[in-house]
Amino acid sequence: RIAVDWRRTGHALTLNVTVPPTTSATVTLPANSLDEVTESGEPLAKAEGVGVVDAAARTVLVRSGRYEFAIPHGSTP
Repeated sequence: RIAVDWRRTGHALTLNVTVPPTTSATVTLPANSLDEVTESGEPLAKAEGVGVVDAAARTVLVRSGRYEFAIPHGSTP
């Protein structure tokens, strides 16, 4: 099953996404720009299993797996 949870920490909003095998999901991230978002500590451009669908809409496509996106405080649109 697809699962999503989030929490605010000291300096960021953490968004955890779990996508089951043989599926993918589109995720819209609440950030001003995807440039400031990381997944498991890596910039999105280097994150395995993550592809940008629409940078202006801050939307990514994720393959099956578990993802931890970090969005800095103050970056939400």
